[in-house]
Amino acid sequence: MSLLKHTFLMFSILFSVSSIARDKPVVVFDSQDIYDQSKLCWYDNKRYTEGAIIQIGQSELVCAAKHTHFNNSELSWLRIDKDGNIMRPRPAKTIRVN
Repeated sequence: MSLLKHTFLMFSILFSVSSIARDKPVVVFDSQDIYDQSKLCWYDNKRYTEGAIIQIGQSELVCAAKHTHFNNSELSWLRIDKDGNIMRPRPAKTIRVN
């Protein structure tokens, strides 16, 4: 979810609670606590959400799920090829011993 959606959701909750019952306590969230830090990519001390694209030198990187087979995978910077496709690292080959 984007920063704008999170902020809108937070204010919607706060205003709906305060307009319904003014005698009840209102819970206030610190916007920094809303974010799950594993759902962010960092570059140059700036936070980026999923889908953000940055250019470093001649390479373009996208903030995307590190492991596509997990719904809650942490985000990571992945390269984008010249056709705009995400270049995911190949999984390491494993040896199984029974």
